Amino acid sequence: MNEQIRYKHEKKYRIKNETVNRIQAVLQAASKEVLYSSSEARINSERDIGFTTKNIIDGTEVKIESVFRVSKDFIHEVNLTLLDGPKDFNEINLKYHALRLMDDIISGEHNGDYKKYTIRTYSKIFNAHPLREEVLINADFKFLIKPFPWSSKDEPLTEQIVLFDTEVEAINIEHARSLTYNHTSNTNAYLSVLLDTGFEMVSSEFRIFTIKQGHEFSFNRYRTGFVDLELGLVVKDNHYGLKDVNNLDHVNSFYSGKMVFNLPTKKDDGGLEFHAAQTIDTISNNDFLEELFSNHKIIRKNDNKNKPEFICINETPHYPSHEIVMPSDVRRYFKGIASLFAEKKEAFLSSCRLYNIALTLGRSQPTASQSYKVCAVETLANFEKISFSEFMIKYSKKYFDKQLCDYFYSVRSGHFHAGRFYFDEYAVNFQREIALTFHERTADHENFSRYVRIAIINWIRKEILPEK
Repeated sequence: MNEQIRYKHEKKYRIKNETVNRIQAVLQAASKEVLYSSSEARINSERDIGFTTKNIIDGTEVKIESVFRVSKDFIHEVNLTLLDGPKDFNEINLKYHALRLMDDIISGEHNGDYKKYTIRTYSKIFNAHPLREEVLINADFKFLIKPFPWSSKDEPLTEQIVLFDTEVEAINIEHARSLTYNHTSNTNAYLSVLLDTGFEMVSSEFRIFTIKQGHEFSFNRYRTGFVDLELGLVVKDNHYGLKDVNNLDHVNSFYSGKMVFNLPTKKDDGGLEFHAAQTIDTISNNDFLEELFSNHKIIRKNDNKNKPEFICINETPHYPSHEIVMPSDVRRYFKGIASLFAEKKEAFLSSCRLYNIALTLGRSQPTASQSYKVCAVETLANFEKISFSEFMIKYSKKYFDKQLCDYFYSVRSGHFHAGRFYFDEYAVNFQREIALTFHERTADHENFSRYVRIAIINWIRKEILPEK
């Protein structure tokens, strides 16, 4: 790298006495290694506190100098210099690193002591049958996977609700819900690989519903979502869409929580320059949620059934018309993930996120779905410093179709880099009897899904669930 990249964060933060002491702790936690630190007095009782660190940013190791200009009551600015890193790093990379550091330094300091909460979040799957088993897990967090007991349908695209109760210690209800939301997002990704089922956060929108009564049909637009009668919540989403079922003004309000206004002006290059942001609390539900989630506890239902036979992780694809069976190793799976060292855990989490995207956003886009599965494998391969093809050879069964897997790697490249679609998404032919490519592509699609799943599950067995 010939030219050093610099970024100056000039926003002024009021601080408490202990905030300055947090700077080094945050830098150590956020860095792979602290190489050097310094402190230099300036005029007006200000001081420069500097650190040279090795960091992993966006999966790449870099060397950064961070200098904080502080006084008794304020952090005045932060100057970051990229001392060593890849050629494609620029000021934007440093900007987001600086913002993450400031968020960690400031957020835990102004809001008092930690308090225990049990936060409920809501996810959904599309499957003919709901999850049947309730599972308590104690890993990074203690949390309960609690399926909503709904009936089965003959239609595989049937929305099913899954509840997550998670214990966290946080500085306030917003901090607690932030921690839990992120944990649930990651849990969704981990479960997508474990069960080969896409998990999404519950969201809400007005959609058209068709109602059949006898031989008559009617239709209207209704709001989607969920009602949690146990906690007295109307659930539009896991952000600000939790409404008190007993507060109609709150339920009927379109707005809830915080609204952020950015104040921009146009730039000559066609972009916008944002000068300031204003946050407005519209109709707050924090007091209600503070009381609700402070008193809520994880409660498991009594299960007097005999211990079932051992159920292995299924290495074949799951079909949404079938029951979802929870593997016996589900607790060991999450505890194994929690015990991975940081770089390996991040690689596996990234792989799971991509796999979940393949099963959710790729549900109706087979080319995108298979491309994201290639990326999920490639993420683990990159961690092991081998190629996609080498990873598939290492973790697949003997005599698997390597040529087919290499072909799908080219599918991924063609899709992401040239906008190509390989599964007739834009060349539909309803004359299936003569649509020869449809039959061949369907078979190849199915087989590649099987090969990918076998490789990832074998990696999990080796790295997360080794033989006892």
